[in-house]
Amino acid sequence: MEIIAIGIFRKEDKKELNSTCNMLEGLEIAWDYSKFNFESSGGLEMMKTAYGLMDIGILLPHNRGVSFTSYPLIYEVTESVLGKSDYPLLFKFLDSLNELKIEKSIIAFADEWDADTLVRVESLDMNSLKDKLNNVFVWCENYVDLSSNHEIRVADHPLIIESW
Repeated sequence: MEIIAIGIFRKEDKKELNSTCNMLEGLEIAWDYSKFNFESSGGLEMMKTAYGLMDIGILLPHNRGVSFTSYPLIYEVTESVLGKSDYPLLFKFLDSLNELKIEKSIIAFADEWDADTLVRVESLDMNSLKDKLNNVFVWCENYVDLSSNHEIRVADHPLIIESW
């Protein structure tokens, strides 16, 4: 997955999230993502409309240079699952988000995403989301080719987490 987006319903939530990111070293939220050219902007706009979101921000590592991707945050989760790194920054963010007690939010993980892309939707709290992410195959959907009896993993569809 290339981006992690967070959708919010209230202006107050944006202030709290910015404050949380300031306390977490190495993380920022880009609220004005429209100035960047990336392959998920059409899908994010569709999500904003479908959920009636006030705003959407992209979670990014603070020292990313000119690249516009959440991939280092996702890579850190994968390394943690494999036992190669410490507690990931994304999990620290989710812990902080849980403490804020924001009533409703949407978190989306995506690569390419346009307005017509099918998505996977799940409702989870932040602790359950961490449990879900703590799996090497979280991004994949599993299919079986019955003619060859081979399992095929596909990670083409964005994952939207509704947190109510």
